[in-house]
Amino acid sequence: MIRGKAYWAKIVGKPAKAYNPGEFEWSVDVAIDAETRQELVKLGVGDKVKNKGDDRGDFISFKRNAYNKNPATGARDEPAKPIKIVDHKGNEWDKRKIGNGSTVNVKFAINEFPLSNGKTGRRPGILALQVWDLVEFQGGNSEEFPTTEGGAETW
Repeated sequence: MIRGKAYWAKIVGKPAKAYNPGEFEWSVDVAIDAETRQELVKLGVGDKVKNKGDDRGDFISFKRNAYNKNPATGARDEPAKPIKIVDHKGNEWDKRKIGNGSTVNVKFAINEFPLSNGKTGRRPGILALQVWDLVEFQGGNSEEFPTTEGGAETW
């Protein structure tokens, strides 16, 4: 388990559109400290830690596809279970969206997968997330733009 700050959490409710067209997923980036980074290196997933020079600093992305691959066909048509989310007391999450900077605990497993070169790769697979300290999501509606009323800008 690791603790860090959540960013871009798309794990509450229905899955969001994934990078690949036509696919959907639940995902969250978790900003980590140097000690956690070293733990992830020891677990063999240090290559999954990223840093894009923004507020997140070092972070790791956790994702779960909305559909699992069907073993018989190879198609992603088997519905996956959403990521389990609980509050700081272990109670089921109340469906509030999780804002950037929320402190979270992430339970994960290391999954191995075959690489094209015959070797084995490793990646962390999220099992559950605990919201330890919520920063409420402050996102707006894309239809909300500032206006000028009486010469003053309003939202």
